[in-house]
This record gives sequence, structure tokens and C-alpha cells, in this order.
Amino acid sequence: MMMETVDASAKTAEQIKDSGCKAPVILLSSIGESTSYNLDINEIGLSGALQKPVKPSMLISLIKRKLQIRD
Repeated sequence: MMMETVDASAKTAEQIKDSGCKAPVILLSSIGESTSYNLDINEIGLSGALQKPVKPSMLISLIKRKLQIRD
């Protein structure tokens, strides 16, 4: 979220989706809950957002859900 400029990650997500990429884009951020108050992840094309540090099992679960992979 806080790359070289405050909104760089949002612009990057928009560029990925505008390029025609259909892959899910998930934001990993250390800024916590304030992210959800300041932006609509769906509006900028994100498939999800997680606060770092992220448990690998939680990340894998979200990725599987977004890719519709069943165990």
C-alpha cells in the first residue's frame, strides 16, 4: 500500500486489471485496518486484502478461494 507513493499499489492494481489480466490481485499491507476505511478494494480491482504478517495458511486459503480450488 505504501510503495513509493501513497496510492502506488492502487494504481498498480488498476493497471494490472486494465491490461486484461484475470488473475486475482491480493493486497498484503502492514498498515492494518485503516486500509479498509480509506479505499474500496473492489473499486480498484483487488480480490482481497490481508494485513502483514500473514499466516501462510490464511494466504493459501484466500488464493484457493479466489481461484475456486477445492481441497
